[in-house]
Amino acid sequence: MSQKRLSLRQLPGKDYFNTLINCLEFVEKNNPDRTSLRKWFADKYHLTGKMVIDACIKIAEVSFGLLQEENGKLSLTNEGKTILETKDKGKLFEILNGRIVGISEILDLLKPYTLSELHGALLQRLAPQGAKWTKEHQTRIRVRWLINLGMVSKSGPFLDLTKIGRSKIGIDS
Repeated sequence: MSQKRLSLRQLPGKDYFNTLINCLEFVEKNNPDRTSLRKWFADKYHLTGKMVIDACIKIAEVSFGLLQEENGKLSLTNEGKTILETKDKGKLFEILNGRIVGISEILDLLKPYTLSELHGALLQRLAPQGAKWTKEHQTRIRVRWLINLGMVSKSGPFLDLTKIGRSKIGIDS
């Protein structure tokens, strides 16, 4: 993938990583068509609306590159198989960081910040890449993914790096 994406979506549930693993397991087991995967998301997570459900599928397929479609059937890419087999959050972080703008930047910027403070700093850092988010939504989604991957923690209104997050940017303490 030559250019990182500015947009990132959330998955249903509070644990995006677990939701993604559940999706990969369903695809691996069932080799579904898009309609079957939509029905699975709707049934399992009580989702309504084709656009909402298609956004969930696009996260796995486009944002992360873990699914592929061939002859109308969805299957796992090699990276999708690796994530499913290993359930390695570090590997998913590397994929996320390689494909989405603003992931490593959050780790670089983060000190005890509120979401609002982080959003302002992130927008300033990403302005040359075209980020013009007027609301905190895109920052919030990135932070939620990083919390789910064990890189960021939240204590009250403050966000901070975890030990794993600090190690990703070369801080040992």
